[in-house]
Amino acid sequence: MTQKSSVDSSGQVKLGDVAEIRTGFMTTRNKSNGKDSKKFKYRLLNLKCIDNFGFINTSMVEDFESHEKLKSDFLTGVGDILIRLSFPYTVVFIDKKEQYGLLVPSHFAIVRAKDLISAKYIFWALRRAKSRAALMQKSASTVALPVVTKIQIEEIVIPRFSEEKQKFIGNIFISAEKEFELTMQLANEKRGFYSAILEQLNDKLNGENDGDH
Repeated sequence: MTQKSSVDSSGQVKLGDVAEIRTGFMTTRNKSNGKDSKKFKYRLLNLKCIDNFGFINTSMVEDFESHEKLKSDFLTGVGDILIRLSFPYTVVFIDKKEQYGLLVPSHFAIVRAKDLISAKYIFWALRRAKSRAALMQKSASTVALPVVTKIQIEEIVIPRFSEEKQKFIGNIFISAEKEFELTMQLANEKRGFYSAILEQLNDKLNGENDGDH
């Protein structure tokens, strides 16, 4: 983040000055009608794939067929940041192999930083309560539908730090997110385990009750 023109007196910088931002692909325009002689297949990200914590469930990815080859700009790559354009404006970081090459639909904006260090830092900055509040405030100005636009996202301001400090903050945040994700997975597995045990116990007790008659 070295562009002096993008920095204000409070040491902040506009997101649009330090990252490339684009909206996802409008899938309805290129969806194959089934009669096309040539089809291009993609794995399509959708709203169901992403939970409110910002974790991706790739088992929910859908198949999508296009009648033409799409630009790689719309496919996820390492370090990409996705922002859901509607409530709850979830921010997602792409850093796993199974998440690469997904087609991003127009429900999301794609944020691409100049390098992975900046990407991790920007991910943290966009996950902050202040940034979330900014997204909600900007969407409130949309009369018909409460969504944020590419231009509004570009106007979000984030703290400006040296590359060394960005790396420090970004790495800590990514580590914390991975730990939290593992904790959530473990909690869900335990919930499933105890649910199964209780169901078995219930069946057993019901069987004992039948024998009492």
